[in-house]
Amino acid sequence: MEGFWTLERGSLVPDIMMDDMSLIVRTKRGPVVFTGCAHAGIVNILNTVVEMFGEVDGVVGGFHLFDASEERIIKTIEMLSEIEPEIILPCHCTGENAIEMMKERLEGVKPLKAGDIIEI
Repeated sequence: MEGFWTLERGSLVPDIMMDDMSLIVRTKRGPVVFTGCAHAGIVNILNTVVEMFGEVDGVVGGFHLFDASEERIIKTIEMLSEIEPEIILPCHCTGENAIEMMKERLEGVKPLKAGDIIEI
């Protein structure tokens, strides 16, 4: 079984991640997006924020790319390059491979770990 599953009334059913949430903080420079695991897709989330606010100044959290193909990671990096967030702070479920690829190709990437303190 591929994908995500949840237990409903004693049966396994596809989990469409209705509980996936992100937080948008409006700063003086622009909106900063905080994600949990970005199960809805980091590209989808950021595209929605751009539609709402016209820009994204930063993105912080899990990008859920730990098991993504190199092609998907590259497409995500291309999208991040297009919207040009000044702050890119990936952590946990982003995955080490995706984080390394981001650090090589984008400015402003700083991986986060538990206990880090950030200023936005």
